[in-house]
Amino acid sequence: MKLALRRKPDAIWLLSDNITGSGAYQITQDDLLATFAKEKQVTHTTSVPIHTIQFIYPDPLGTSKAIADAHGGVHRFVSTDDLSIAR
Repeated sequence: MKLALRRKPDAIWLLSDNITGSGAYQITQDDLLATFAKEKQVTHTTSVPIHTIQFIYPDPLGTSKAIADAHGGVHRFVSTDDLSIAR
């Protein structure tokens, strides 16, 4: 995300199947939202929308939607049915 913001994009699309991670890569929703907000301030990209796409697994905390809502983006959940993946 830092690299993407430093490139001064018009928009960012964040794709994930587990936005808050697990184990060594786990981050809380509050910490993730704070990190995005801080990076946007540092890089002077506060007006850049962050759109989110959550793939396959529902986001029980709503973190992807919270990111999109906080940063002027649109959130979309893409299920296995949407991808035509056999279960």
